[in-house]
Amino acid sequence: MPEEERQDILAALAALPADVAILLIEHDMDLVFSFASRISVLVAGRLLTEGAPEEIAADERVRAVYLGEDAHG
Repeated sequence: MPEEERQDILAALAALPADVAILLIEHDMDLVFSFASRISVLVAGRLLTEGAPEEIAADERVRAVYLGEDAHG
Protein backbone atom coordinates (compact mmCIF):
# COMPACT_ATOMS: atom_id res chain seq x y z
CA MET A 1 0.00 0.00 0.00
CA PRO A 2 1.58 3.31 -1.01
CA GLU A 3 2.67 5.31 2.04
CA GLU A 4 1.08 8.51 0.75
CA GLU A 5 -2.31 6.81 0.37
CA ARG A 6 -2.23 4.63 3.49
CA GLN A 7 -4.18 6.88 5.88
CA ASP A 8 -6.97 7.60 3.38
CA ILE A 9 -7.35 3.92 2.45
CA LEU A 10 -7.38 2.73 6.07
CA ALA A 11 -9.87 5.44 7.07
CA ALA A 12 -12.21 4.40 4.24
CA LEU A 13 -11.94 0.73 5.24
CA ALA A 14 -12.47 1.50 8.92
CA ALA A 15 -15.64 3.44 8.03
CA LEU A 16 -17.27 0.34 6.54
CA PRO A 17 -19.93 -1.43 8.63
CA ALA A 18 -18.53 -3.95 11.11
CA ASP A 19 -20.26 -6.86 9.36
CA VAL A 20 -18.34 -6.23 6.11
CA ALA A 21 -15.37 -8.58 5.67
CA ILE A 22 -12.20 -7.07 4.23
CA LEU A 23 -9.46 -9.08 2.56
CA LEU A 24 -6.24 -7.12 2.88
CA ILE A 25 -3.14 -8.63 1.30
CA GLU A 26 -0.19 -6.71 2.68
CA HIS A 27 3.42 -7.40 3.63
CA ASP A 28 3.85 -4.37 5.89
CA MET A 29 3.27 -6.18 9.16
CA ASP A 30 3.13 -3.00 11.25
CA LEU A 31 0.18 -1.92 9.13
CA VAL A 32 -1.44 -5.37 9.31
CA PHE A 33 -1.10 -5.62 13.09
CA SER A 34 -2.51 -2.11 13.56
CA PHE A 35 -5.56 -2.74 11.39
CA ALA A 36 -6.55 -6.41 11.34
CA SER A 37 -8.71 -8.14 13.93
CA ARG A 38 -7.87 -11.56 12.46
CA ILE A 39 -4.84 -12.60 10.40
CA SER A 40 -4.25 -15.59 8.14
CA VAL A 41 -0.60 -16.39 7.43
CA LEU A 42 0.24 -18.11 4.16
CA VAL A 43 3.55 -19.77 3.32
CA ALA A 44 4.12 -20.95 -0.23
CA GLY A 45 0.40 -20.61 -0.90
CA ARG A 46 -0.65 -22.75 2.07
CA LEU A 47 -2.24 -21.69 5.33
CA LEU A 48 0.30 -21.81 8.15
CA THR A 49 -1.93 -20.40 10.88
CA GLU A 50 -4.62 -17.84 11.60
CA GLY A 51 -5.76 -15.93 14.64
CA ALA A 52 -5.84 -12.60 16.42
CA PRO A 53 -2.85 -10.28 15.89
CA GLU A 54 -1.41 -11.05 19.32
CA GLU A 55 -1.58 -14.80 18.61
CA ILE A 56 0.15 -14.36 15.26
CA ALA A 57 2.87 -12.14 16.75
CA ALA A 58 3.60 -14.78 19.40
CA ASP A 59 3.58 -17.77 17.01
CA GLU A 60 7.11 -19.20 16.75
CA ARG A 61 6.43 -20.63 13.28
CA VAL A 62 5.42 -17.22 11.95
CA ARG A 63 8.44 -15.59 13.55
CA ALA A 64 10.73 -18.21 12.04
CA VAL A 65 9.30 -17.91 8.53
CA TYR A 66 8.85 -14.14 8.35
CA LEU A 67 11.41 -12.79 10.78
CA GLY A 68 14.14 -15.40 10.34
CA GLU A 69 14.13 -16.27 14.02
CA ASP A 70 14.72 -19.78 15.25
CA ALA A 71 12.40 -21.44 17.75
CA HIS A 72 14.54 -20.14 20.64
CA GLY A 73 14.31 -16.43 19.74
